[in-house]
Amino acid sequence: MSENLTQVLTSKKCCTCKEDLPVESFHKNRSTKTGFAEECKVCKKVRAKTYYDKNPEKWRDSHYRRTYRLSVEEYSALLTKQGGKCAICGCTESRDGSRFAVDHCHDTGKVRGLLCRPCNSAIGFLNDDYQTALSAARYLQTSQSPNT
Repeated sequence: MSENLTQVLTSKKCCTCKEDLPVESFHKNRSTKTGFAEECKVCKKVRAKTYYDKNPEKWRDSHYRRTYRLSVEEYSALLTKQGGKCAICGCTESRDGSRFAVDHCHDTGKVRGLLCRPCNSAIGFLNDDYQTALSAARYLQTSQSPNT
């Protein structure tokens, strides 16, 4: 074996910031000669943030497609079908000002609807369990004070 192949790479120069950094500062990439990305993690993050800050719709489209196999148009159609409201509580905008979350079955990946963040979190905390949700509803119904 040649000496170059037996040497272990410990540092690498970033193609963007031109700094010589430890290899841990780079993402692994099997398609490159060194086995690491050409750009350090920090530079890649800055570049990605800058791009997506300028193009939020592209990030959203990419995220929906990658995560839920849902286009932005399909998201909009689903929101229209729901009357522009959360499928559970009926609020017209997410209480924290963000877009509605895409609710999906974690077993099948199938999209069920759009929910405000609190409703999406609530069913997540209940582990998407129908019986637990019913028990919680019964509990709330029977535990209300007479003055309510």
